[in-house]
Amino acid sequence: GKFRLPTGSMKGLGAAPLEKVPAGAEIEWIVVVCEPVMASQIAAARAVEDGVQPSAAAGSSFCSDAFVTPFFEENVILTPGDFGGRMNNKLKPTEMFVIVPARWANNLISILGATPDVKGLYEATRTEESSYWDRKKEREAKAEAREAAYAAGQTSAGDDAAAKAGLKVSMDWDEDAVAMIAKAPKFVRKFAVGNMEDFAAQNGYDRITADVVKEQMAQAGVSGMGGPDGEGGSKNPLKRLFSRKK
Repeated sequence: GKFRLPTGSMKGLGAAPLEKVPAGAEIEWIVVVCEPVMASQIAAARAVEDGVQPSAAAGSSFCSDAFVTPFFEENVILTPGDFGGRMNNKLKPTEMFVIVPARWANNLISILGATPDVKGLYEATRTEESSYWDRKKEREAKAEAREAAYAAGQTSAGDDAAAKAGLKVSMDWDEDAVAMIAKAPKFVRKFAVGNMEDFAAQNGYDRITADVVKEQMAQAGVSGMGGPDGEGGSKNPLKRLFSRKK
């Protein structure tokens, strides 16, 4: 691999699920298995905190990526792992590893917490010159106009569904499209609405249907919108990782 541990620097290495780590054992780093969309959020958390971008590792064995690279890099590591590492850890084709040194764990928890501010994380990385801010301002103005029309009784089925789901929309949505977004974890819904409406505008859609949502999700590499409870389901890696007490 790229790095080698100095001779005699380690007496032993062990790995275990967080809930099975013996009391008093020192945790050097945490390995998270998740899909790329979630991995990018976890990996970007340190960059939002102190400006340091995550590192990436590929081409070496997963053991090297998981136990050696973090020792030298002292940074969050993104890696797909090698064939053996993926097979032994039973990763799905859509999953990857994120390795978080323990020294940064509190930063991740404080930023992401139990309900990560996905939109806030994204906006923190947008420059003042980014066209994102103009699009956001335009969407907000349209959303306010739709809310005023809704309050005046000028409603559609999509507007009714959006209001019930607590979503602010700036264009026409079908009920089933709203229902798909409503299944997402609460902390990503606002961000998802903005993404969908940007996608629709860029592709010439004047109405967001379930097919438009599926098309955008496919292009973004998102396989689903979370569990039916609206909290991301039990498979949400952030919920598994950060629901532990500090």
